[in-house]
Amino acid sequence: MRRVLIALGACLPLLAFGKHVYSWRDAQGVQHFSDQKPPDSTQFNAQRVRTENRVWVLERRVQLDNLTEHWLRNLMGGPIEVELGLVEQENLVTDPALPARIVLPADKEQLLFRASALVSGRYSYQFSYRYVPGDPRAQPPPDQIYALPFAPEQSWMVAQGFGGQFSHRDEYSFHAVDVALPVGTAIHAARGGVVMEVEEDFYDTGLDLARFGDRANHVRVLHDDGSMAIYAHLDLESVVVQVGERVRVGQKIAASGNTGYSTGPHLHFVVQQNLGMRIVSMPFLFQTGDGAVVPVEKMWLSQKPVPPATEPADADFAVPSGSR
Repeated sequence: MRRVLIALGACLPLLAFGKHVYSWRDAQGVQHFSDQKPPDSTQFNAQRVRTENRVWVLERRVQLDNLTEHWLRNLMGGPIEVELGLVEQENLVTDPALPARIVLPADKEQLLFRASALVSGRYSYQFSYRYVPGDPRAQPPPDQIYALPFAPEQSWMVAQGFGGQFSHRDEYSFHAVDVALPVGTAIHAARGGVVMEVEEDFYDTGLDLARFGDRANHVRVLHDDGSMAIYAHLDLESVVVQVGERVRVGQKIAASGNTGYSTGPHLHFVVQQNLGMRIVSMPFLFQTGDGAVVPVEKMWLSQKPVPPATEPADADFAVPSGSR
């Protein structure tokens, strides 16, 4: 018997608002239903449906003659750290002894632990586990310079910077930046790496934190130094990269949106690291036409130098924000 508790970074496992289901008839009159559009120019109908949050681990139990093995497969495109513990136990011994933490590489299955009787006879137990993305052994340096996450000819304003009081107060988002831009704006990779995680099936938005706090579409990219960039609040089904794919700086990865806990369309960008079952944001710099800068509220971000007179009046300035 076992009980499983899962935590994904700073996310909460909630029921998600979902993606499209497409339906059409082929030339023979056969009705088709799919989560992908037809591969040709066939006319189709699209309907939004509820979906579950994507599952990033698969547990497998193997019952042998005198012991039980528990295995876990990591479906992410990068490593995760797993923390194991016993909730209840009777006449039990485990290998390794619990509680314990292990690191699972990307797209690998690994033995979590073996359970058997301490003395001959019946044994029982319940266990729990939680996991977070990233390898706690990585030591990425702070203040790395990142390219702007949009097309080079564009300029957009910072709506909320490091330590923003609306939603950048927790350690996983303190060093985050919200860039105000319209829905559908192409989002580019600010640094090269491997796509670790993709969520793109949410379509709703609002300021009910319990309802929308974990419903922002996002892409997580793992960098070679072990840090991870999050591009969040993306538009429904707009991600054009896949888990495990290596992306280059400047490559389009998705389109901006207004999903999840948000007051308006924007991109939430943050660099994080795993500090041992803790996801913590890291300070970084954006490369702009004015040099490498710390993004601060109401700053214009552009690859060209920005004249100081381009800042709009406060009355015209909205502050879209997010919780991730």
